[in-house]
Amino acid sequence: MLQAKMQHKNAPSEFRMSSFARLSPNAQGIIMIIVAAFFWTCIDVVVKALSDDYHAAQLVWVRYAGQAAIAVTLVGLRHPGAMRTNNLPLQVVRALMLLFATLTYFIGLGRVELAVAAAVVQVNPLIIVIAAYFLLNESLGWRKLLGVGIGLLGAVVIIRPGAAVFNPYAFFPLAAAAGYAGYTILTRQLSNSESFWTNFLYTPVIGVGFSALLVPFFWTTPDLPDLGLMLLAAAFGACGQYFVVKALFIAEASVVSPFTYISLVFAATFGIVMFGEFPDIWTYAGSAMIVISGLFIWRIESKRRP
Repeated sequence: MLQAKMQHKNAPSEFRMSSFARLSPNAQGIIMIIVAAFFWTCIDVVVKALSDDYHAAQLVWVRYAGQAAIAVTLVGLRHPGAMRTNNLPLQVVRALMLLFATLTYFIGLGRVELAVAAAVVQVNPLIIVIAAYFLLNESLGWRKLLGVGIGLLGAVVIIRPGAAVFNPYAFFPLAAAAGYAGYTILTRQLSNSESFWTNFLYTPVIGVGFSALLVPFFWTTPDLPDLGLMLLAAAFGACGQYFVVKALFIAEASVVSPFTYISLVFAATFGIVMFGEFPDIWTYAGSAMIVISGLFIWRIESKRRP
């Protein structure tokens, strides 16, 4: 009880909310990862809308540029000490993994349906659960693996192998899943030595620097409406980045990662509203399996650690 009070006292002011603070760290992380998934889906919608006119490399750079500007402003005003890092090489590798994941996912997103891309990239929680066991010494049991397996089966039900998912561009979301899994594990590992604000700052700063090397080869000058959409995607990216890093700081990666599956529900909804992509019964069935798997794993953790 005393430890819980001390953790609440030392928590950042923006998270000192009575009802939220009373939740367990894993429950808080789950809520944050769901919010992050919503913002990521908003980015997907913007990127898909612009992908016919702009190369993925340009969209990646614009997203990172806006995100870096927000991060530098926020950290510079409130936490200037966060600009010092104890492990620059690991920060660079971590940021490059997310940059790789973002670029490959944007390329695939422009060539496959929104719901399909969102489903394929969701293989990353299985990679995270296994990697967290070996690298972070997080718990791993047959029930947790069963839960992740159910979620992956739900993704298979949605994409139904043998159809468009096997076109060459479907491999790009698969590559993105591997990159994002590596980013997640390194974020969790850096939480032992780096502050939250340091991780929040270095990811977009390093990302915009390296992505700028690609932009001159693919640049197309946007008109004013498209520029507004690009800036909106950058804002979504900053919000999503904030919540996912915070979630991984306070909760186990193997617990919160299955809840990224909720992005499939967001993707299906936005697909209907924005692109007229109406999911069939199999998409709804697979999405239900994915959400249930995440709740199942959360229930296991709740019983193990009250």
